[in-house]
Amino acid sequence: MNPRRWFSILLVPLVLLPLGLVPALADARVEQHAKVEFGGFLGSMFRTFGGKAAREGITSVDALKGERLMSKTMDTGELIDLAAEKVFTIHFDKKKYTVKTFAQIREEMKQALEDAKKQQAEQGQAPPPDQAEYEWTVDMKETGKTEKISGWDTRQVVMTVTGYPKGKSLETGGGIVVTLDSWLGPELKELEEQAAFHMRYFKAIGLFETFGAEMQQLAALLATNPQFAEAMKKLQEKQVDMSGSPIRTTMVFESVASPEQQKQQAAEEKESTPTSVGGLLGGIGKKMMKKKEAPAEEGGTPGRTKMFTSTSTIVSAGSSVSDAEVTIPPDFKEKS
Repeated sequence: MNPRRWFSILLVPLVLLPLGLVPALADARVEQHAKVEFGGFLGSMFRTFGGKAAREGITSVDALKGERLMSKTMDTGELIDLAAEKVFTIHFDKKKYTVKTFAQIREEMKQALEDAKKQQAEQGQAPPPDQAEYEWTVDMKETGKTEKISGWDTRQVVMTVTGYPKGKSLETGGGIVVTLDSWLGPELKELEEQAAFHMRYFKAIGLFETFGAEMQQLAALLATNPQFAEAMKKLQEKQVDMSGSPIRTTMVFESVASPEQQKQQAAEEKESTPTSVGGLLGGIGKKMMKKKEAPAEEGGTPGRTKMFTSTSTIVSAGSSVSDAEVTIPPDFKEKS
């Protein structure tokens, strides 16, 4: 699920729910294709040993009908039944499934929160990082490019988030760059229906009740962060039209080494010739790892490393959902 879709799931219905304004659920079926690519040696290993899914990506289908939502990816699936207050984890290849009640999920969340607080208390409260030591810039623009994707006419909007040490630039201090490339098409009511369903589910399991305080603290932290506030102000000034559903979204996460770090990396490459098989293998591994330190493209920033790229594309969307798509086959057995 892409970031913008999570944004709509978590924020928009959160305002509507207390007012009783979330519309009645209608049937909705959404098929998506997702692929994640890692950079350098890790990417090569992932493609080699990750199988077809790693090389070509995976396709998932979310089918909503009435009070049930079935999410299926390859041989596994999850069925959320709001009426029965149960969540089923299904293994289609083994014809088996497990089940948890909403009450069990609520208890697990509470226990996880208590464990996290206990661990934090045992380790001692770590001092908050000096937010002023890192600066963030946000840029958003409409490129004017258009493309037909999965049958929909789309337009491109690119958002770039850059972080670097205060008082320096990305080139002199290093940092990170996150690029979100969105191709926006028409508003898809199917995504809105599924977002509304997820919000009803979150409310039913007490997600906001359990983690409400932590969410408020995070919101307050962001609101008081001067760099974040300034970035959001600049973003609003862009006045970019973000209407429409994201048909294809690509996120690229890159790290940029400072000149000092680049010198250190270059020095490491000049290590002495290995004198053993183990040293030889280690040297080969290091050299393969160094490949990912090359600029992302010719003429790009030296020392820039593309850590990973994720792409999510909506293949199809519709309102036709059969009962079978949201039902566990009768020959499947519950796993004890």
